Parts: sequence; C-alpha cells; structure tokens
Amino acid sequence: MEALRLVDCWRTLHPTVKDFTYYSAIHNRYSRIDYILIAQEGLSHLRGAEIERATWSDHGSVGIELESPLYRPRTWTWRLNEALLLDPGTKDQIRQALEQYFGENDTPEASPISVWEAHKSVLRGTLIRIASQKRKAFMLEMVDLYRSISTLERQHKRSQLNAVYGELMEHRRRLKDLILKRHLRSVQRS
Repeated sequence: MEALRLVDCWRTLHPTVKDFTYYSAIHNRYSRIDYILIAQEGLSHLRGAEIERATWSDHGSVGIELESPLYRPRTWTWRLNEALLLDPGTKDQIRQALEQYFGENDTPEASPISVWEAHKSVLRGTLIRIASQKRKAFMLEMVDLYRSISTLERQHKRSQLNAVYGELMEHRRRLKDLILKRHLRSVQRS
C-alpha cells in the first residue's frame, strides 16, 4: 500500500478506535477485513469514514464521505408515487380530502374552472402528506432496527453469547424484510 501511496480511509480518520467489519460465526471471532483505500493525494477530499453495522450479512460495510468540487445540487421536482394509489387507505384519504374540498369550494360564487384547477393542488398536497407520513414511519422503523442491531452487535462483540447472536440475527432478518419490501414497492413503481 505504501508503494502505491494508498491509505485506509477509516483508519486515517479513526487511528485509535477498535472496530470490526466481519464476524465469523464458525470461529466466533471478529476481524477487520473490509477496507476502502484512497490515494494520499485524495485525502483532502475525505470528509468522513465509518464502519456500518452488519445488517444482513456477516460483513459491516465501510462507508466514506467525499467532497467533490464537481458536485452541483439539482432542483427537486415532485413526481407522483403511483404505488400510493395501490393502498386502499390512501384512496380513502384522497376521497375524504376531495369531498371536503369540493364541499367547501363548489359554490355559485366560485368559478368552476378555478375550483377544478385548485383541486389539483389539494390532491397533490394530500399525496405529499401521505407519502411523507409513510416515509417517516418507514425511517423510524429503520432507525429503530439499526439502533437495536448496533446495540446487539456491541453486546455480542463483548459477550459472544449465542442468545445475543440469535437476537441480533432476528433483528437483521427484520431489517432485511423491511428493505426488501421497500425495494419491491420501488420496482412496482417503475
């Protein structure tokens, strides 16, 4: 590595911390076998590095954060998540929002064209609110599982108890199922 002028990103930022990226259930041992190497010249762009929890395999990934002078943020454009329309609860909320909107705004004083055009904003706002609530619930469940996995992983590294390992594997399975469910919904959208 020295001859190639490569450095371990994580070790560079955490020179005294002891952490692992792999657990061998057969040998009942932790080790650090996963690395991200960067050329020494690129160290000025390195902003962060961390070892992620081993969520659904026996390896914890190593993640890095780089700053790029080429990065240009793009503007955000709303798109309908069509998978929302497959959920009966979402359909009910949309129906209620539209019934309320038209009940309050479909009056003789209001122009039918204005009422019709404005209902699109109400519909979009309702869909954004529903999507946001679903995303928030999903993220809360993910964060809870990640925290549990992290805690259980630390406990297992210290204790090596089979009961802790079993609970850790169950939490990893739940996280895997949650992520797969989300990906399946993404595939349905495309």
